[in-house]
Amino acid sequence: MKDLVSHLHTHRRTSCLPRILQLWLLLAGAWVHMTAASPANAQSAPVQQTELRAELETLHAAMTEALRKDPATVGRFYTDDARIVGGGRALSGRAEVDAYWAQASMFTDWSLEIIDSGGSPSEPWVLGRSTLTSRSGRAMVTTYLAILQRGPDGTLRYRIDMYTGTPGAAPRTP
Repeated sequence: MKDLVSHLHTHRRTSCLPRILQLWLLLAGAWVHMTAASPANAQSAPVQQTELRAELETLHAAMTEALRKDPATVGRFYTDDARIVGGGRALSGRAEVDAYWAQASMFTDWSLEIIDSGGSPSEPWVLGRSTLTSRSGRAMVTTYLAILQRGPDGTLRYRIDMYTGTPGAAPRTP
């Protein structure tokens, strides 16, 4: 977790992140640190984190495959009360999340790279890099911080998805 907070502090000083997004990222990092630092998490943390990372990789593979087949279906990987914040927009709820992904039909490929992850099995977080590729071949690269939530059915879904353009890359705007 110290790596995440350090990364956010370094990134904050060297980037053009909007001030409000910097604050969100810092607060989210602090929340994640507090929830992951409980004594119950300390004993089984290495095993939990390995299993959680594998689960996140599987989730990301399913999300990228869904975009390749039908971008409008990516919304199913979000909770009903999910929020997407970035690109000058703040979306909230099932209808807005579904509409966001339905507009992504110009993208033909997507990769999600996990930079760091942690948290509890019921509410993990992930810091990553998203690369969406359009039909024209243009890549749109963003850095994202997400908090996920495990539903009653045991499935992890995105609850908060915050992103910002990666320096030198075009912003993500489906």
